[in-house]
Amino acid sequence: MRFATILISAALLASPAAAQTGGTAIPTTTISSTLSLGTATPGGGFPLYGNAFAEVMNAADPQLIIVPRNTKGSNENIPLLEKGELDLALVAGEPAYEAFAGIGRAKVALKILTAIYSNPG
Repeated sequence: MRFATILISAALLASPAAAQTGGTAIPTTTISSTLSLGTATPGGGFPLYGNAFAEVMNAADPQLIIVPRNTKGSNENIPLLEKGELDLALVAGEPAYEAFAGIGRAKVALKILTAIYSNPG
């Protein structure tokens, strides 16, 4: 009975992927994309994390090139994202909250991919 349960579970997990692709392989893109990633001043956690993130992502997908860029940190990264001068950026929790809540400035219309240092300092 346990073997049948495992077999059924495997079939259920595989069926959505096959249904989404119609039984054919998903085509790969041949367009190379370069994305800028705003970090912060050298010596802190943001450049360390950003450089490691870029290295891993670049190794995982050769069509995607993430280039870390040292900035003055969260308070510079938010306006640079808004102006389109950065594609991605690391932003601490407090400045992000203030930007999304419109505290001391207009609210931002940006997206969060993942939280880093999301708790108040």
